Amino acid sequence: MFPKVLDFEDQVPDVDATAIEAFKPTWRTWVSIGTLVFCVFGFFSGIWDTAVVALIGAAIAIITGCVDFKGAFKRVDWNTIAVMAFAQGIAAAMNDSGAGAMIANWVVDMVGDNLWLQMAGCVIVNTVLTNIMSNTATAAMMAPIYILIASHLGVSYFPFMIAIAVATNLTAATPIGGTAVTMTSQAGYRFNDFVKIGTPMNIAWAIITIVMTLVVYPF
Repeated sequence: MFPKVLDFEDQVPDVDATAIEAFKPTWRTWVSIGTLVFCVFGFFSGIWDTAVVALIGAAIAIITGCVDFKGAFKRVDWNTIAVMAFAQGIAAAMNDSGAGAMIANWVVDMVGDNLWLQMAGCVIVNTVLTNIMSNTATAAMMAPIYILIASHLGVSYFPFMIAIAVATNLTAATPIGGTAVTMTSQAGYRFNDFVKIGTPMNIAWAIITIVMTLVVYPF
């Protein structure tokens, strides 16, 4: 809908059909597939903690040589890990210092005990923040606050957590909130292009999230 800023031609990569036809799966191919199936099953079944399942899958891939040890570390997005560590530190600091409780009390006093308004506020705040900062950092920062808000209101915090999980991924209005959206900026679009197209989409998504969260996950 908008012209690209960067002046380059889109190129379709050549696919070597001969190489595809000549490909034969090795034992490492089947180990990789088995590891993937194991991890997916582990995540959904809850037999162990998610982190434990992920570490076991990664260990299998490295020990069997499916992934090179040095190459594995190069593929790790250390920026995301740093952001998550920083966000967890901020969340812990807000909880231990009482800042989270202060914000929770302020929100409850301002909005009241109307759960629809509280949910709307939760979705709107997280949607706005996630478009100007990392979505993982936003979720880590806001989750403890809304757990306290739910405690003050005497309701389950689960609907708020679902709302935060969804709202912190509504990052279409800017190219900086989510990694997947940031990658699309390489096509040559301007920041304003995301704002013009993404903002209406974010507004529609936010409204749907507010309504559907309370319908599917009532307090």
